[in-house]
Amino acid sequence: MTVVSASSASPDSPGPFGPGRETFPLWSLPTHVRVAEQGDGLLVQGRWSTVRLARTTPEVTEALRRMQLGPVLLENVVAAGAAEPALRRALARLRAMVVHSLGQDDLRGPLLSVAPVHRAARFSARQLPQDQPVRLGSSVVIRNNGRGFVMSSPSARHRMLLHLPEPLWVLSLLGGPTPPSRLLAEAPLSPPVTAAILSYVAGAGMVVPER
Repeated sequence: MTVVSASSASPDSPGPFGPGRETFPLWSLPTHVRVAEQGDGLLVQGRWSTVRLARTTPEVTEALRRMQLGPVLLENVVAAGAAEPALRRALARLRAMVVHSLGQDDLRGPLLSVAPVHRAARFSARQLPQDQPVRLGSSVVIRNNGRGFVMSSPSARHRMLLHLPEPLWVLSLLGGPTPPSRLLAEAPLSPPVTAAILSYVAGAGMVVPER
């Protein structure tokens, strides 16, 4: 892992999360994605492709409209029921255009975001075996671009935007082979928050198992 900083200043570190702090998935569209109505559906134009969603429901249209404005909790747009499968199907077709963020139960905003950088990007948070040591890939680079920290790798189809200090605390423990069980015990966060951060880092393709 390489860390390159554009500034010597480090973000202020608030105290660790208390027990039971919850995290949840948030969804958004990158600023370059355009959504337009076309007939009875929507035309979604991204960097690598254009997708037509035919016969979209009002819930799908509203969800994509909100996702253009920033990360949203899907449960705030559609209730579980008939509308949810239609939205899930639409988002599955837009996988290479969707930014996945990890929200938390406070007012500071998302912990991190996973953004696609390849037309074949397909993200899902990945739970790791508790006793299998993992580490950050040797080609992973973390840079401070002046607005925050960005983690990337030439072999990954996503890059990660680290909005708050907590993900960096977890990543600092992955410089060498570390089993997730040890990470959960040593990170200065509640285990559920640490596990959620690690699942996004793994899903983005930034960690490798130690053989």
